[in-house]
Amino acid sequence: MRKKTMLVFAFLVLAAPVWAQITQGVEMIDIHQVLSHGINFDHIFFPYKGNQPLDGEQWQAVRDHLKESEFKQVAALGFTHVRLNLGRGFLENPDAPDTLNPEGLALLDQAVQMALKNGLGVVIDMHQTPAPDIFHDPRELAAFKTLWKNLAAHYARQPLSVVFEIMNEPAIPELTRDNPAQSDIDHWRSIMKDLVSVIRQQDPERYIVVTGGGWGAAENLIQMGDLGFPRLIYTFHYYEPFIFTHQGASWMDKSLSTLKGIHYPVPESQVTAAWAAARQGGYKEWPFERYPHGFTSDDMKKSLEPLFTFAKKEKLPLYCGEFGALKSGVPVPDRLEWIKEMTNLMRGNQVDWANWAYHASYDLADENDQVDMQVVKALGLGQTK
Repeated sequence: MRKKTMLVFAFLVLAAPVWAQITQGVEMIDIHQVLSHGINFDHIFFPYKGNQPLDGEQWQAVRDHLKESEFKQVAALGFTHVRLNLGRGFLENPDAPDTLNPEGLALLDQAVQMALKNGLGVVIDMHQTPAPDIFHDPRELAAFKTLWKNLAAHYARQPLSVVFEIMNEPAIPELTRDNPAQSDIDHWRSIMKDLVSVIRQQDPERYIVVTGGGWGAAENLIQMGDLGFPRLIYTFHYYEPFIFTHQGASWMDKSLSTLKGIHYPVPESQVTAAWAAARQGGYKEWPFERYPHGFTSDDMKKSLEPLFTFAKKEKLPLYCGEFGALKSGVPVPDRLEWIKEMTNLMRGNQVDWANWAYHASYDLADENDQVDMQVVKALGLGQTK
């Protein structure tokens, strides 16, 4: 009898999926293993600006960019999940606002299944830019609740390695100023709780990623604090210092777009010179005010230590949904060193992450999907399966 029992036990162990097991009808997963190291897939559902319906050319672009070979490629490199960056335009149905667009939903389903087929988890990231003003506008909040209610109902039967991220980088002015009012902090907490509840009513077990109200900054995540729900993941983004990671970024203010050749570690002399040039040109000075004496690995640790300490004390799982340095304009050895130090810092503090990005000017891969193996190595990956 004992021999038979051991054989049954061995069969069950061998038959269990890598991430999941079924316990009393509920799928249990190791969410840390699912989210441990990922990559942002910014390019498939772009553009994600606004909530306007896509035109015919944009629909075709989504279809063209949806390639299983890319999911297979990043899985082979050792990534454990993709963060799918979405807008609302291809999901909302202009003829029936309370429903999802079947055509857009079918394309999202294809992406999710491509990930799952290749052993990857998926973060469905509502990445509309600029983020909808759900803080001030009740109509926007109502529309957002409807969107997540429908998505949660649609994906309720999917594996728990499909994760929902409610909103990317909300930028609430009241919460980004110094010493925000407690009533404003409480208002944001209430909004996040309401959205979590909307999802959980349709899908009680789903993991959900939540964020503070200030561009994904670590300090705003501390400000928001523990929302008191199980199965929540708390996210932040990290690009410090911007004068290094965003030097030459065409979409930024001239204080950053005109920069080039800033090294890492950033010496004080380069900050001083670039700051003087910005002041002379009448450009914004905030990128230089943050780290006037330069930036080293010690500054990286110091800037994140309050969040790491808070999360450990409150037992909150952390997820850095974005970090990276622009590919063009940033000195290559310094870029690789910054990525390596940031990845090691997160790994040492049990923080899950998703690098920015497969494309999107921070390219892990070029337009022909040729991967930069130096970046893969800096991320601590690259042992192909």
